[in-house]
Amino acid sequence: MPCICLDMSAVEHNFRIVQRLAREWRFCWLPVLKMVAGYGPVEDFLRSHGVPVTGAADVDEHLCFGRSPDASAHVYINIVPPSRAGDVVRRFRRSCVSSPEGMEVLEQAAEEARLSHDCLLMLDLGDGREGVRVEAVDGLAEALERRAFRHVRLVGVGVTLGCLNGLCPDSDIMRKLFAAMRRLRPLMPVPTATVSLGGSIFWNWFAIHHEAFHEALARVPGWQVELRVGDPLLVGFDMYRSEPLLGGDFRRDMFEIRAQVLEVQSKCAQYEGTFVTNGHGTRPARRDGSWVQALLDCGILHTDMTDVAPDVPGAKLLEYSGNYAVLDVTDCAARPAVGDVVRLRPGYWAVARAFRTPQTEKAIWTKSAEAQG
Repeated sequence: MPCICLDMSAVEHNFRIVQRLAREWRFCWLPVLKMVAGYGPVEDFLRSHGVPVTGAADVDEHLCFGRSPDASAHVYINIVPPSRAGDVVRRFRRSCVSSPEGMEVLEQAAEEARLSHDCLLMLDLGDGREGVRVEAVDGLAEALERRAFRHVRLVGVGVTLGCLNGLCPDSDIMRKLFAAMRRLRPLMPVPTATVSLGGSIFWNWFAIHHEAFHEALARVPGWQVELRVGDPLLVGFDMYRSEPLLGGDFRRDMFEIRAQVLEVQSKCAQYEGTFVTNGHGTRPARRDGSWVQALLDCGILHTDMTDVAPDVPGAKLLEYSGNYAVLDVTDCAARPAVGDVVRLRPGYWAVARAFRTPQTEKAIWTKSAEAQG
């Protein structure tokens, strides 16, 4: 069984940076843990260090690790599926809506559960994912003003950029956002409403523009800013722009996947016979000559194999199937042997799949301790 390992010392390092910047840049931080499916040790670390609430992207995310949901400590960061509204109001203190109909579904579910529930109204600023278009805010506000909700309340607005079409925040987009906030504020029966900015494409923009953003926010009284991001904690890199995150020396080495070598064999090109696509629907490039390959116990049932790279000098990932990966180790100065453990460097989606896959073991380790041992 392959294993995905998390270095908690790297997580703590990044946490300290975010904690400091939250004070300096004046934002409330909502750590979104969808990358690790709400993995218990990460949640426990955050709780023990004073972070009361984390964000979840799946209604059933808690099932990945058999934890009972705690509505006081979790918010649901996506639009609520109508069929799961009852689960959402019981498991989360806040969720997202984008229509009066969505509010009504939550109102009914909250009434049946005898609970109160908070909502963010999601706005589409141009990236085209969830939310009402800002051009339609007036009509939406009028529709909401005609309805009376007793069990759910709007507590702010949320926006997401980058995730679907890569749209970046800029001054024009922010002007549209502030105009929508002015129109919607009377619908929010809270002393301080929240403007929630996500995903992590906002981080470097906010690093540069946070003072100007707060100046504009001061002209729209009654708001606080929330950054709804997980990457500064768990990625440490701006994946959208392929550049470092601003504000500190973020670590990027939180994760590695360890797979065991099952066999090491010399192979050569074999092209006799009829060939079709392989088990995952591709046609691998043909190779000439011969090579030495190592077979690993890690495949697409365990992680996203398109998003990993071997951490072995000279090794190349050739192909993979459901349970195996094949490395070309011909050029390795020290070729792995049967039983050796090979380390793979995973990207975001490889980590996300590995944490959601029961067949992939999860473990905590610390590089410094390992080096000393």
